[in-house]
Parts: sequence; C-alpha cells; structure tokens
Amino acid sequence: MDFTIGGAGIFLTLHIFVVIAYFLFRRTFNVQHMLAEMLIVFFLPVAGVMLMMYCSWIRMKVAREGVDEDNEKHLRKLMEAELNTETISAEVMYSNDIVPLNDVLYLEKVGDKRNLLTTAIRQSALNDSTILKRAIRDEEREVSHYAVSMATNQVSILEKQMNNFQAEWDAKRTDVHYLHQYAEVIKQYIAFDIFDEFTAVKLFERYNKVLQLIYTMEPENELYFEDLINLKFKQKQYAEAENILTLHIKRYSENELGYLLLLKTYVLQKRRKDVDALIKSFRGSKIHFSAEGMRLVRYWGNGES
Repeated sequence: MDFTIGGAGIFLTLHIFVVIAYFLFRRTFNVQHMLAEMLIVFFLPVAGVMLMMYCSWIRMKVAREGVDEDNEKHLRKLMEAELNTETISAEVMYSNDIVPLNDVLYLEKVGDKRNLLTTAIRQSALNDSTILKRAIRDEEREVSHYAVSMATNQVSILEKQMNNFQAEWDAKRTDVHYLHQYAEVIKQYIAFDIFDEFTAVKLFERYNKVLQLIYTMEPENELYFEDLINLKFKQKQYAEAENILTLHIKRYSENELGYLLLLKTYVLQKRRKDVDALIKSFRGSKIHFSAEGMRLVRYWGNGES
C-alpha cells in the first residue's frame, strides 16, 4: 500500500510539472485558447499533452501549406524560391525592418499581426489568394472579417474580368496579348478555389482552350506551357500531359523544362521505374539543367515519389 501511494504521489508531482511546463510553453497564445488547452492537459494526464501537441502540429502544418497544397505550389517553384535569395520583387524595394505580408500570419504578438493585416487589407495591398485564404482562417475575428471582405471583392472583380474577356473571344482569340491577359485572370480565379465541381469542369475547359492557343502561337513560352501541363495534372489527365511533353521534348531537346515536367508526371503517378529510367537517360546528355533543376532531379531520384 505504501508503494502504491508513493507511486501515485510521484506521478502527481510529475504531472504538475508537465502542466506548468506546458503553460510556460503556450504562454504566447491568447488567454481563452491557453486556458482551454490547460484544462485538457490537466484533466487528461499524458494523453492531454500528446493531443495538444498533435493539434499544434496539424495547425502549423495547415498554416504553412496553405489551403491548396497541390494547387499548385509545385515542387519546382518551391525550390526556385528557396534558391532565390531575392524574395522581394524588382519593382518594389522594402527596408529591412518591414515584415513581408507572407510572414505576418506567423507573428506571435496578436496585436501586431492584426494591425499589419487589417491595414494591408483595408488599403487593398493584400491580394494574394494564398495569404488571403490563410488570413480567413485566422483565429482573430477582425483579421478574418477583413480577409473575407477582400477575398469576396477580389473574386467579384476576377469574375467580371473573365466575362469581359469571354465576350471578346471570337474577335480577339488570335491576339496573343489578349490570350496572356485572359489566362492570367483565369489562373488567379482558380487559385481562390471557391467553385463547385461542375463550375470547375467548365472553368478548366476554358482555361485549357486559352493555354492551348498560347502554346500553338508561342511554343517556346515556358511560363504558359508549364501552366498548361500543370492544368493537365490538376485534371488528372496524365496521359495527355505525357503526349504533349513527349512532342515538346523532341522540339526542344536541350531545354530542361520538358524533362522536369515529364519527370513530375511519372512521380505523380508513382511510376518509380519510369522515374529511374528517365533520370538515368540524363547522364551524358546535352540537356542544360539549372541548379534548381538538378536539385529537383536529385530530390525525385532519391525516391520522393
């Protein structure tokens, strides 16, 4: 009996220390959130801590991935972003003491985060769909409220622009500048991901038609070619993407983009043998791979498929 009581006492002491440690670790959260977690940790020894750690991991993972993780911050662009130390556009230069809007949502001080975001949204400085969607899910009501208003306004503007471009389709479909503008508007609208399945089918068909025309006129334009292939991935039309890429590679045999997108086609379908065979074919070839391209090849070559 003495042993049992002593063991319970030790367990209770350790549990109290764990609760205190958890309180210190979570002290930067808002009071209501923190107290709710504290109650769970206190009344669910061990399991409470594990549950809260898992919830925190999920919350951080979702916040960092955004709403659309294939939609589509695809791996090549992520790697380019990592290698590119110049994260600020050439048109606008900021001083070192200004926090980029993309990082504002990670600020621990709720007041600073709220003030920066709401100011940016009120001034229409925040129009990136990924940041807006994350802001909508923020636990601060004021931030979420303004983000919803801004996103609604952005979507409404894009819908009007798409309708205007579609009205000019017959007259301007041979004008590549018009097609570029139309494609960009549809791409921005798709990024918000606020449409139902039926609308998505129609929207993707329209986008595909625009991108196909651009590719016909400018097959060397890698930006829109990559958008075309990524659209095929989004539609899960892998066979069609592979056919387009095979023809593109024959035409531009020394450019890396076609090979990287073909490699991605195999990775998305988990075709490990084809991935290995394609990477093996790169050895001794005349393909001009950039540093980013080589990193991507090595990444997928290590079995990340």
